[in-house]
Amino acid sequence: MTRPGGIKRVTQIGAIREIAHPFVAQHSFPMLDGIDSMISTRTGISDSVTGIDADALNNQTATASNNNLAQANQRIETIARIFAETGFRHLFKTYLYLMTEHQDQARTIRLRGEWVAVDPRSWNADMDVEVDVGIGHGNKDQQVTHLMALLNWQKEMLASGGIQTEDGGLMVKPKHIYNTFDKLVKSVGFKSVDTFMDDPGDAPLKSQEPQADPNQALIQGQMEIEKMKAQSKMSEAQLKAHASEQAAQRQHELDVANIRIDAEKLEIEREKIAAGLQETAAKIDADKDKAAANLYAQSEKTRLEAEQKDLDRMVMAGEKDKDRQLSAHNASQKAQKTVTMSRNANGDMVGTVDE
Repeated sequence: MTRPGGIKRVTQIGAIREIAHPFVAQHSFPMLDGIDSMISTRTGISDSVTGIDADALNNQTATASNNNLAQANQRIETIARIFAETGFRHLFKTYLYLMTEHQDQARTIRLRGEWVAVDPRSWNADMDVEVDVGIGHGNKDQQVTHLMALLNWQKEMLASGGIQTEDGGLMVKPKHIYNTFDKLVKSVGFKSVDTFMDDPGDAPLKSQEPQADPNQALIQGQMEIEKMKAQSKMSEAQLKAHASEQAAQRQHELDVANIRIDAEKLEIEREKIAAGLQETAAKIDADKDKAAANLYAQSEKTRLEAEQKDLDRMVMAGEKDKDRQLSAHNASQKAQKTVTMSRNANGDMVGTVDE
Protein backbone atom coordinates (compact mmCIF):
# COMPACT_ATOMS: atom_id res chain seq x y z
CA MET A 1 0.00 0.00 0.00
CA THR A 2 1.42 3.36 -0.98
CA ARG A 3 -1.52 5.58 -0.11
CA PRO A 4 -1.07 7.93 2.80
CA GLY A 5 -2.24 6.37 6.07
CA GLY A 6 -2.40 2.94 4.51
CA ILE A 7 -0.98 -0.27 5.98
CA LYS A 8 2.59 -1.01 5.01
CA ARG A 9 3.74 -4.51 5.87
CA VAL A 10 7.44 -5.07 6.61
CA THR A 11 9.55 -8.10 7.43
CA GLN A 12 11.37 -6.53 10.40
CA ILE A 13 10.78 -3.87 13.00
CA GLY A 14 12.23 -0.44 12.19
CA ALA A 15 12.22 -0.89 8.47
CA ILE A 16 9.97 2.18 8.15
CA ARG A 17 11.26 5.42 9.65
CA GLU A 18 10.94 9.16 9.18
CA ILE A 19 13.25 10.73 6.62
CA ALA A 20 14.83 13.85 8.24
CA HIS A 21 15.52 16.73 5.88
CA PRO A 22 18.17 19.25 7.07
CA PHE A 23 17.19 22.96 7.37
CA VAL A 24 19.08 24.91 4.73
CA ALA A 25 17.05 28.13 4.67
CA GLN A 26 19.59 29.91 6.90
CA HIS A 27 21.87 30.21 3.90
CA SER A 28 19.31 32.45 2.21
CA PHE A 29 19.18 35.01 5.05
CA PRO A 30 22.40 36.84 4.00
CA MET A 31 20.91 37.06 0.52
CA LEU A 32 17.83 38.79 1.98
CA ASP A 33 20.08 41.21 3.85
CA GLY A 34 21.96 41.90 0.64
CA ILE A 35 18.69 42.56 -1.20
CA ASP A 36 17.60 44.98 1.58
CA SER A 37 20.96 46.77 1.39
CA MET A 38 20.67 47.03 -2.40
CA ILE A 39 17.12 48.44 -2.09
CA SER A 40 18.30 50.96 0.54
CA THR A 41 21.19 52.04 -1.69
CA ARG A 42 19.01 52.47 -4.76
CA THR A 43 16.04 54.18 -3.09
CA GLY A 44 17.79 56.01 -0.24
CA ILE A 45 15.26 54.69 2.30
CA SER A 46 17.04 52.96 5.17
CA ASP A 47 15.86 51.61 8.51
CA SER A 48 17.04 54.79 10.26
CA VAL A 49 14.71 56.85 8.04
CA THR A 50 11.64 54.63 8.15
CA GLY A 51 11.91 54.05 11.91
CA ILE A 52 11.80 50.24 11.59
CA ASP A 53 15.09 49.73 13.43
CA ALA A 54 14.56 50.49 17.13
CA ASP A 55 18.28 51.08 17.71
CA ALA A 56 18.74 53.35 14.68
CA LEU A 57 17.78 56.55 16.54
CA ASN A 58 19.83 55.88 19.69
CA ASN A 59 22.54 58.50 20.31
CA GLN A 60 21.35 60.50 17.29
CA THR A 61 20.28 64.14 17.30
CA ALA A 62 17.16 65.50 15.66
CA THR A 63 19.27 67.41 13.12
CA ALA A 64 21.06 64.26 12.03
CA SER A 65 17.74 62.43 11.74
CA ASN A 66 16.26 65.27 9.64
CA ASN A 67 19.35 65.27 7.43
CA ASN A 68 18.99 61.52 6.84
CA LEU A 69 15.31 61.98 6.02
CA ALA A 70 16.12 64.87 3.65
CA GLN A 71 18.73 62.77 1.87
CA ALA A 72 16.25 59.93 1.48
CA ASN A 73 13.65 62.34 0.11
CA GLN A 74 16.22 63.77 -2.30
CA ARG A 75 16.91 60.26 -3.59
CA ILE A 76 13.18 59.68 -4.09
CA GLU A 77 12.81 63.07 -5.76
CA THR A 78 15.73 62.25 -8.05
CA ILE A 79 14.04 59.02 -9.08
CA ALA A 80 10.80 60.93 -9.68
CA ARG A 81 12.67 63.55 -11.72
CA ILE A 82 14.22 60.82 -13.85
CA PHE A 83 10.74 59.43 -14.54
CA ALA A 84 9.43 62.93 -15.26
CA GLU A 85 12.26 63.98 -17.56
CA THR A 86 12.49 60.71 -19.50
CA GLY A 87 8.82 59.70 -19.66
CA PHE A 88 6.23 62.23 -18.60
CA ARG A 89 7.79 65.10 -20.55
CA HIS A 90 7.34 63.17 -23.80
CA LEU A 91 3.87 62.06 -22.62
CA PHE A 92 2.62 65.63 -22.11
CA LYS A 93 4.12 66.84 -25.37
CA THR A 94 2.21 64.02 -27.08
CA TYR A 95 -0.90 65.01 -25.16
CA LEU A 96 -0.47 68.59 -26.41
CA TYR A 97 -0.16 67.33 -29.96
CA LEU A 98 -3.34 65.19 -29.64
CA MET A 99 -5.26 68.17 -28.19
CA THR A 100 -4.30 70.44 -31.07
CA GLU A 101 -5.12 67.76 -33.65
CA HIS A 102 -8.36 66.25 -32.35
CA GLN A 103 -10.15 68.72 -30.05
CA ASP A 104 -12.78 70.41 -32.22
CA GLN A 105 -14.25 72.95 -29.82
CA ALA A 106 -13.25 75.37 -27.07
CA ARG A 107 -13.48 74.42 -23.42
CA THR A 108 -13.99 76.61 -20.38
CA ILE A 109 -11.58 75.79 -17.56
CA ARG A 110 -10.67 77.43 -14.27
CA LEU A 111 -7.20 78.94 -14.49
CA ARG A 112 -5.64 80.85 -11.55
CA GLY A 113 -9.04 81.24 -9.91
CA GLU A 114 -10.79 82.53 -13.05
CA TRP A 115 -12.86 80.78 -15.72
CA VAL A 116 -11.11 81.04 -19.08
CA ALA A 117 -12.11 79.75 -22.53
CA VAL A 118 -9.37 77.54 -24.01
CA ASP A 119 -9.32 76.55 -27.70
CA PRO A 120 -6.32 74.25 -28.51
CA ARG A 121 -7.16 74.29 -32.23
CA SER A 122 -5.21 77.53 -32.66
CA TRP A 123 -2.16 76.24 -30.81
CA ASN A 124 1.05 75.11 -32.43
CA ALA A 125 2.11 71.66 -31.25
CA ASP A 126 5.76 72.49 -31.91
CA MET A 127 5.74 75.69 -29.89
CA ASP A 128 8.43 76.28 -27.25
CA VAL A 129 6.87 74.73 -24.14
CA GLU A 130 8.82 73.92 -20.98
CA VAL A 131 7.45 71.25 -18.70
CA ASP A 132 8.00 71.97 -15.03
CA VAL A 133 7.91 68.73 -13.05
CA GLY A 134 8.00 70.51 -9.69
CA ILE A 135 10.50 68.16 -8.08
CA GLY A 136 13.79 68.83 -6.31
CA HIS A 137 13.23 72.00 -4.26
CA GLY A 138 13.76 70.47 -0.80
CA ASN A 139 11.22 69.16 1.65
CA LYS A 140 8.16 71.06 2.85
CA ASP A 141 9.79 72.37 6.02
CA GLN A 142 12.72 73.78 4.08
CA GLN A 143 10.40 75.38 1.53
CA VAL A 144 8.33 77.01 4.29
CA THR A 145 11.49 78.27 6.02
CA HIS A 146 12.85 79.77 2.81
CA LEU A 147 9.51 81.36 1.92
CA MET A 148 9.17 82.89 5.41
CA ALA A 149 12.66 84.38 5.09
CA LEU A 150 11.75 85.75 1.65
CA LEU A 151 8.49 87.21 3.05
CA ASN A 152 10.40 88.94 5.88
CA TRP A 153 12.79 90.48 3.36
CA GLN A 154 9.89 91.79 1.30
CA LYS A 155 8.18 93.24 4.40
CA GLU A 156 11.41 94.98 5.46
CA MET A 157 11.82 96.49 2.01
CA LEU A 158 8.22 97.79 2.05
CA ALA A 159 8.59 99.13 5.60
CA SER A 160 11.74 101.05 4.62
CA GLY A 161 9.95 102.77 1.74
CA GLY A 162 11.00 100.31 -0.95
CA ILE A 163 13.61 100.52 -3.69
CA GLN A 164 12.82 102.53 -6.78
CA THR A 165 13.11 100.90 -10.20
CA GLU A 166 14.04 102.61 -13.46
CA ASP A 167 10.39 103.40 -14.30
CA GLY A 168 9.78 105.00 -10.89
CA GLY A 169 7.92 102.06 -9.35
CA LEU A 170 8.77 99.94 -6.36
CA MET A 171 10.85 96.80 -6.66
CA VAL A 172 8.57 94.99 -4.16
CA LYS A 173 4.81 95.42 -4.63
CA PRO A 174 1.76 93.89 -2.92
CA LYS A 175 1.48 91.47 -5.86
CA HIS A 176 4.88 90.03 -5.00
CA ILE A 177 3.87 89.47 -1.40
CA TYR A 178 0.67 87.82 -2.61
CA ASN A 179 2.74 85.46 -4.79
CA THR A 180 4.91 84.60 -1.80
CA PHE A 181 1.81 83.83 0.27
CA ASP A 182 0.52 81.69 -2.60
CA LYS A 183 3.66 79.55 -2.57
CA LEU A 184 3.64 79.45 1.23
CA VAL A 185 0.01 78.27 1.46
CA LYS A 186 0.61 75.57 -1.15
CA SER A 187 3.77 74.45 0.66
CA VAL A 188 1.91 73.85 3.93
CA GLY A 189 -0.65 71.68 2.10
CA PHE A 190 -3.53 73.95 1.03
CA LYS A 191 -4.61 74.05 -2.59
CA SER A 192 -5.34 77.74 -3.09
CA VAL A 193 -4.46 81.00 -1.41
CA ASP A 194 -7.83 82.52 -2.37
CA THR A 195 -9.35 81.02 0.77
CA PHE A 196 -7.12 83.24 2.91
CA MET A 197 -6.68 86.47 0.91
CA ASP A 198 -7.59 88.25 -2.32
CA ASP A 199 -5.29 89.02 -5.19
CA PRO A 200 -4.31 92.73 -5.01
CA GLY A 201 -3.31 92.76 -8.68
CA ASP A 202 -0.81 95.33 -9.88
CA ALA A 203 -2.22 98.11 -7.71
CA PRO A 204 0.49 100.19 -6.00
CA LEU A 205 0.87 100.27 -2.24
CA LYS A 206 -1.33 102.95 -0.68
CA SER A 207 -0.48 104.42 2.67
CA GLN A 208 -3.46 104.56 5.03
CA GLU A 209 -4.14 107.97 6.53
CA PRO A 210 -4.31 107.84 10.30
CA GLN A 211 -7.67 108.59 11.86
CA ALA A 212 -8.08 111.77 13.84
CA ASP A 213 -7.54 111.24 17.55
CA PRO A 214 -9.38 113.61 19.94
CA ASN A 215 -6.50 113.40 22.38
CA GLN A 216 -3.93 114.12 19.69
CA ALA A 217 -3.54 117.79 20.71
CA LEU A 218 -2.99 116.79 24.35
CA ILE A 219 -0.50 114.17 23.28
CA GLN A 220 1.31 116.64 21.03
CA GLY A 221 1.41 119.23 23.83
CA GLN A 222 2.82 116.65 26.19
CA MET A 223 5.34 115.70 23.55
CA GLU A 224 6.33 119.36 23.13
CA ILE A 225 6.79 119.67 26.90
CA GLU A 226 8.88 116.54 26.98
CA LYS A 227 10.84 117.85 24.00
CA MET A 228 11.51 121.14 25.81
CA LYS A 229 12.58 119.25 28.91
CA ALA A 230 14.86 117.12 26.82
CA GLN A 231 16.31 120.23 25.16
CA SER A 232 16.80 121.85 28.57
CA LYS A 233 18.55 118.76 29.87
CA MET A 234 20.63 118.65 26.72
CA SER A 235 21.62 122.33 27.13
CA GLU A 236 22.48 121.76 30.78
CA ALA A 237 24.52 118.73 29.82
CA GLN A 238 26.27 120.77 27.12
CA LEU A 239 27.06 123.56 29.65
CA LYS A 240 28.40 121.01 32.10
CA ALA A 241 30.41 119.41 29.37
CA HIS A 242 31.75 122.83 28.30
CA ALA A 243 32.64 123.73 31.91
CA SER A 244 34.29 120.37 32.36
CA GLU A 245 36.18 120.90 29.14
CA GLN A 246 37.36 124.36 30.26
CA ALA A 247 38.38 122.99 33.66
CA ALA A 248 40.23 120.20 31.94
CA GLN A 249 41.90 122.76 29.64
CA ARG A 250 42.98 124.89 32.62
CA GLN A 251 44.24 121.85 34.43
CA HIS A 252 46.13 120.86 31.31
CA GLU A 253 47.71 124.32 31.05
CA LEU A 254 48.63 124.19 34.77
CA ASP A 255 50.16 120.77 34.29
CA VAL A 256 52.10 122.04 31.28
CA ALA A 257 53.37 125.05 33.32
CA ASN A 258 54.38 122.76 36.20
CA ILE A 259 56.16 120.50 33.77
CA ARG A 260 57.95 123.53 32.28
CA ILE A 261 59.00 124.74 35.77
CA ASP A 262 60.19 121.28 36.69
CA ALA A 263 62.14 121.17 33.45
CA GLU A 264 63.77 124.54 34.25
CA LYS A 265 64.63 123.33 37.75
CA LEU A 266 66.13 120.20 36.29
CA GLU A 267 68.14 122.36 33.85
CA ILE A 268 69.45 124.52 36.72
CA GLU A 269 70.34 121.44 38.72
CA ARG A 270 72.02 119.99 35.65
CA GLU A 271 74.04 123.20 35.20
CA LYS A 272 75.01 123.15 38.89
CA ILE A 273 76.03 119.55 38.62
CA ALA A 274 78.00 120.35 35.45
CA ALA A 275 79.72 123.29 37.19
CA GLY A 276 80.49 121.10 40.20
CA LEU A 277 81.86 118.46 37.92
CA GLN A 278 84.05 121.03 36.18
CA GLU A 279 85.28 122.38 39.52
CA THR A 280 85.94 118.89 40.73
CA ALA A 281 87.77 118.09 37.51
CA ALA A 282 89.90 121.27 37.88
CA LYS A 283 90.67 120.39 41.50
CA ILE A 284 91.54 116.88 40.45
CA ASP A 285 93.83 118.28 37.74
CA ALA A 286 95.44 120.65 40.26
CA ASP A 287 95.89 117.82 42.74
CA LYS A 288 97.36 115.73 39.99
CA ASP A 289 99.79 118.53 39.06
CA LYS A 290 100.68 119.05 42.73
CA ALA A 291 101.14 115.36 43.25
CA ALA A 292 103.29 115.20 40.13
CA ALA A 293 105.38 118.15 41.37
CA ASN A 294 105.72 116.57 44.80
CA LEU A 295 106.64 113.30 43.22
CA TYR A 296 109.23 115.06 41.03
CA ALA A 297 110.64 116.96 44.01
CA GLN A 298 110.75 113.78 46.04
CA SER A 299 112.51 111.99 43.21
CA GLU A 300 115.01 114.90 42.86
CA LYS A 301 115.57 114.90 46.60
CA THR A 302 116.16 111.19 46.53
CA ARG A 303 118.52 111.59 43.57
CA LEU A 304 120.46 114.40 45.32
CA GLU A 305 120.60 112.42 48.53
CA ALA A 306 121.90 109.44 46.57
CA GLU A 307 124.51 111.66 44.87
CA GLN A 308 125.46 113.17 48.26
CA LYS A 309 125.86 109.71 49.69
CA ASP A 310 127.98 108.72 46.72
CA LEU A 311 130.08 111.89 47.19
CA ASP A 312 130.37 111.23 50.91
CA ARG A 313 131.45 107.68 50.17
CA MET A 314 134.01 108.98 47.70
CA VAL A 315 135.28 111.58 50.23
CA MET A 316 135.45 108.98 52.96
CA ALA A 317 137.23 106.65 50.58
CA GLY A 318 139.67 109.46 49.67
CA GLU A 319 140.23 110.27 53.34
CA LYS A 320 140.73 106.62 54.14
CA ASP A 321 143.17 106.39 51.27
CA LYS A 322 144.93 109.53 52.50
CA ASP A 323 144.99 108.13 56.02
CA ARG A 324 146.47 104.92 54.73
CA GLN A 325 149.07 106.83 52.80
CA LEU A 326 149.81 108.99 55.85
CA SER A 327 150.01 105.96 58.05
CA ALA A 328 152.35 104.34 55.60
CA HIS A 329 154.48 107.49 55.50
CA ASN A 330 154.49 107.80 59.24
CA ALA A 331 155.41 104.21 59.54
CA SER A 332 158.35 104.80 57.23
CA GLN A 333 159.36 107.94 59.13
CA LYS A 334 159.07 106.18 62.42
CA ALA A 335 161.61 103.77 61.37
CA GLN A 336 164.03 106.66 60.84
CA LYS A 337 163.09 109.06 63.66
CA THR A 338 162.64 108.91 67.47
CA VAL A 339 159.70 110.58 69.05
CA THR A 340 160.00 111.84 72.65
CA MET A 341 156.64 112.16 74.41
CA SER A 342 156.14 114.66 77.30
CA ARG A 343 153.49 116.88 78.88
CA ASN A 344 153.38 120.58 78.37
CA ALA A 345 152.32 123.25 80.83
CA ASN A 346 148.63 122.64 80.02
CA GLY A 347 148.91 118.94 80.71
CA ASP A 348 148.61 117.87 77.09
CA MET A 349 150.76 115.16 75.68
CA VAL A 350 153.26 116.41 73.10
CA GLY A 351 155.84 114.52 71.15
CA THR A 352 159.25 115.60 70.08
CA VAL A 353 160.94 113.91 67.16
CA ASP A 354 164.61 113.57 67.40
CA GLU A 355 166.46 113.55 64.09
